[in-house]
Amino acid sequence: MKSIGLLMSLASTALIVGACGSLEAIEQDTDGMDEGVPTAVVEAFAERCSCHDTDSSPAGNLSLTAAALSSLEGAPSNQSSLPLVTRGDIANSYLALKMVDDATLQSLVDNGALAAGFDRGERMPLGGPFGSEADAIILGWIAGAELPGGGGTGTDTTGGSDSDSDSDTMGVDCSNVPSFADMDWSACTHCHDSALSGDDRQFAPMSVNFDNYADASMQADRAMSRVDAGTMPPANSDGPELTQEAADAIILWASCGTPE
Repeated sequence: MKSIGLLMSLASTALIVGACGSLEAIEQDTDGMDEGVPTAVVEAFAERCSCHDTDSSPAGNLSLTAAALSSLEGAPSNQSSLPLVTRGDIANSYLALKMVDDATLQSLVDNGALAAGFDRGERMPLGGPFGSEADAIILGWIAGAELPGGGGTGTDTTGGSDSDSDSDTMGVDCSNVPSFADMDWSACTHCHDSALSGDDRQFAPMSVNFDNYADASMQADRAMSRVDAGTMPPANSDGPELTQEAADAIILWASCGTPE
């Protein structure tokens, strides 16, 4: 649910894929990035890039096997002057530019991140469909997203489990906590709705939804930490605004046992 859009100055910022699918500028800080390739990313490449999943004669002479992924950072492309992957910088990662949608690509050109006339050729995976959860994992990893233990597409900034059962209620008044059914989730479900698919999700992971209690309660800690940090939903999202009242309700709900 974090900011959509392009707000960039590439001299001091990196581009990252937002949870609602477009790109946003973040302060450049790559010191803490995991140099390994998480299991989730390896599996996503295997699912979406099967034509490149061979060391003998991969499509385009580009191997994306598990063994090859760790060598993508800074590796040259045989189709572009850009490196294949520059972690934390979508606009300088040819592999990511092959995968993003046309609107995002044009936004990068309009904002000066890419030269006018940049030609990425056919969008990948060849023939689609596009916007899958695996695509979001790959793009998120290239953009610099941390994938703890290789098991997810988000950063757990709380230091605890994603389970609502681990919510810390110490110091929180839970005497008037709202129920899931009484809360306004419209700013979240603009992208994170189980009824949405493909481009309608704007790269929101298929497994992260807030239109039903079962899914929302599993993502409670993630939602709380990102709403509290002001990173979700997108600042320039074309969806409903997350009011302060709705944001406070999400934080309180997640902190107090996620009542249904």
